[in-house]
Amino acid sequence: MIKSVEMKNFLLLLGLISFMFVFLSCDDDDDDLVVNLMDLPSQSQTFLTTHFPGQTAVRVTKDDDSYDVILNNGFEVDFYLSGEWKSVDGHRTAIPESIMAIVPEEISTYVTTNFTNQSIIEISKENYGFSVDLSSGIELEFDINGSFLRIDT
Repeated sequence: MIKSVEMKNFLLLLGLISFMFVFLSCDDDDDDLVVNLMDLPSQSQTFLTTHFPGQTAVRVTKDDDSYDVILNNGFEVDFYLSGEWKSVDGHRTAIPESIMAIVPEEISTYVTTNFTNQSIIEISKENYGFSVDLSSGIELEFDINGSFLRIDT
């Protein structure tokens, strides 16, 4: 009888460990599908040729809600499935002026006035407006009209 209880406990423990391994092996990145640049919506392709002329895509992936494009100059651009840009990350390189020209001018003005010698190295569209990362590591939040909201801590 004691061996039967020990065996049940062992099997239960083995089952729990197996479940943990299966659960931990699930990863959101498994959903990423490598696609061709031509698979992007035309709006995304136009964005890339307009703001990154002469650059080529090193990798283009698609997941459940977005496309992710890595360019040969190190920039990463995310797009919604609709084709609209979602974020541009320069990875320590300033965002092109042509992109800053399509967001509210107040964002650039605020950064230039209050954070001299800083560049915007990442900009993302958010539900509340825009998130901007500066070269110093500071993250700023602006509303949809470009009015400063807060420093994200």
